[in-house]
Amino acid sequence: MASIDDLDDQGIDRFLLQWCRWLKRGEESAAQTYYAELRPAVAVPAIRHLARNPLMLTSLAVLDFRRHRLPEQRVKLYEHILDWLAEQTVDKHREYRKDAVLERFGILALGVQEWQGGQKLAIGVDDAAGC
Repeated sequence: MASIDDLDDQGIDRFLLQWCRWLKRGEESAAQTYYAELRPAVAVPAIRHLARNPLMLTSLAVLDFRRHRLPEQRVKLYEHILDWLAEQTVDKHREYRKDAVLERFGILALGVQEWQGGQKLAIGVDDAAGC
């Protein structure tokens, strides 16, 4: 299993700037403007802690782009991220229903929390499929 280290403040800022440049391809002024709007949203203490994880930072950036605002409460943030992931799943697999995907996410989260070996911070594909 591979692990990815947390990002420091400079790493978060570099990621966000590159993200904005990718979104606004060829429009440096627009990229800088979007970066100036996004950076404070990610600087909120509860969100900044989550942003240290590269996967969560990507999710935060996508969520901000889609919703034009990040919720400051963690529970709302997680709710929006799961909603986005469920929508992506349904878009790629038309046979799935969004409510069924969200229910499965809940079962998976509970399985990770109640795992026999204690709280599990990472789960393999085989274990996830068994939840």
